[in-house]
Amino acid sequence: MLQTYNQVEEEDFLKSIYGNYSWNQLIQKNYSFAIDLVNKALAYNSKFPDLYITLAYSNYQLGQPEDALDAIAAFRRQNRKDPRSKMVLKFLEVLENFLLGRKKTFERLASQLLLQLEKWRDLEVDLFVYQMLIDHYTGMEDEHSLCVIQAKLIDFLMR
Repeated sequence: MLQTYNQVEEEDFLKSIYGNYSWNQLIQKNYSFAIDLVNKALAYNSKFPDLYITLAYSNYQLGQPEDALDAIAAFRRQNRKDPRSKMVLKFLEVLENFLLGRKKTFERLASQLLLQLEKWRDLEVDLFVYQMLIDHYTGMEDEHSLCVIQAKLIDFLMR
């Protein structure tokens, strides 16, 4: 579809394609390419809040915490009020607290978010939250908490 976009020249179409393709690349762990696609969607003034999940989480995975924090700050400055944007911001706040090493706040917010995500299945960030928790407990060498979170992840994957 991207190869024929010159024939379409429809900005809404391009925003959608770049946004969806960026999420696809995020899931496939092609983080650099996902960031490039997000930037293209944003260049077309896409307002889809999930782009900031892709942007921030990809930068985190690439070891670029400052860029991840910049993406979170950019989203926060938009001061969005719609329900989906509020959920996206909750995820971004979990990531932000993880990146800033705010251990207790991160754990609390991550646990709260996982409970709320049961109503927001289409947001599809559960695996990212579990991965951050696994990284967190691995870094702390907290084997008990790591086992608990891994068991919760397995339960989530089995549903």
